[in-house]
Amino acid sequence: MYVSIRDAILRQLAESIGKKEDLLAGLKLLKLNSLEMEFFKDGTVYLLSPQDRLGKVNLFSSSERDMLGEQLDKNGIKISAFLMHNDFSNPATSEEVDWILRCVEAGKTLGIRTIRLDPAMHQRGLPIREAAEKAIEVLESVLTEIPPTEEISFGLENHGEYSNNPEFLQTVFSALKDSRVGVTLDSGNFYWYGFPLDKVYQLFTDLAPYTKHTHVKNISYPAEVRQERREIGYGYEKYVAPIYEGDIDHRRLVNCLKEAGYAGDICIEDESLGRFPLEKWAEVLIKDVEHLEGMLNSNSL
Repeated sequence: MYVSIRDAILRQLAESIGKKEDLLAGLKLLKLNSLEMEFFKDGTVYLLSPQDRLGKVNLFSSSERDMLGEQLDKNGIKISAFLMHNDFSNPATSEEVDWILRCVEAGKTLGIRTIRLDPAMHQRGLPIREAAEKAIEVLESVLTEIPPTEEISFGLENHGEYSNNPEFLQTVFSALKDSRVGVTLDSGNFYWYGFPLDKVYQLFTDLAPYTKHTHVKNISYPAEVRQERREIGYGYEKYVAPIYEGDIDHRRLVNCLKEAGYAGDICIEDESLGRFPLEKWAEVLIKDVEHLEGMLNSNSL
């Protein structure tokens, strides 16, 4: 396992150090060589550093794709995963299928074999099984278009109203029965959803064998509510915390993943930066990196 970071967090960091849109400056400051990159619906992604007045490139343009590839190779950086903001409730199912397939195709040119999928649908209030069926419909169509031997992993993030409910994920996994489909395990989202801390740790254990990718964040709730069921999003803006300070012991996550044979990234998604002055953001993220790398390098996990 190794530490990576979301491009969205790097963009925040870059702005805080006066290097607007310069993801590479943030990676160098944090001493990281891997990031998760958002794949937008038009096929664009961010460059590591703005070039020729471009901040983004379209991966379906060979010249623009080469521009990003050169930046990655020159600086020894790899993209651990593409991140997508899907909408499985979109009535035009074919649009969602096509977008995912285009993302897979774009990733081939850069050696990206992991895609984070987002089950937080635009349509709210669906029964869990109905929501899961919408995801299944899209994913079945995607999988039929990809040869079974092709190396690709799809990680459905536990995110939002539906997929933080374990029933959603298990319904999808049971229906598809395809090892290419698993979870982007977000360490903070189950806690945000309202599960007691012990239940969060149990979900780490249950989902570790399905994990394809991760996001890590933390929350620091008052002691009296940590082991209680809370309303979704309870006090998040107030209690969101740096990864190294919150209630969630990420050693337990790392242990579960290690035992399950996971060898991918531990991807920083620290949403607490807004609680700190701009000039402290770099310090917070440096501590996050040191905290996580210390765990990964420890022999006492």
